[in-house]
Amino acid sequence: MEQLKLGSKDVPDLVVEPRASKYDDANDELKAAFDDVNFHSINSITLGGNSYGTEACRWIADNVLKHCANLEKVDFNNIFISRLKEDLPISLKLLMDSVEDKKITHCNLSHNAFGPQGIASFESFLEKANHLTHLDVSNCGLSPAGGEMIAAALMKNDEMKLKEFAGTRSRLEEEGLTALSGVFRKQ
Repeated sequence: MEQLKLGSKDVPDLVVEPRASKYDDANDELKAAFDDVNFHSINSITLGGNSYGTEACRWIADNVLKHCANLEKVDFNNIFISRLKEDLPISLKLLMDSVEDKKITHCNLSHNAFGPQGIASFESFLEKANHLTHLDVSNCGLSPAGGEMIAAALMKNDEMKLKEFAGTRSRLEEEGLTALSGVFRKQ
């Protein structure tokens, strides 16, 4: 798979190099990762392996994601390392709202401890993501209530095409899994 590295311009997969960097805001290092990128050519973006604060997420949402007209895959796994739990829902909402109008087929939010509180940040996305085929919320601390919230949002999407759901290590338990099984029965 061809990946965008610094200096490349027209490749389909934009990968911010995972260096365990901590971006509290839109500093020069973060902005440099997106220099000279033709956003219309991007169909996949990976941010994982770095930690993003609310202001960094706001900058990425406004200056990157909103301009990726052909974006189909978002990989936001493990992007809130060492962040306060109360900041995660705001940061996640900024990112997810910015891709809500895209034809996203794959969404990876795994390894982010946002819990049920964070699900409200992307419920609207799930309700509208008609092209979504793969959703990964593994190891997010969802709990049974979180599984039920995700299922309720997906059930509101009559055109949902979800084929694969991953929620391992998210403590969904019987109640959450039962609610999610209804989503697949509906399809």
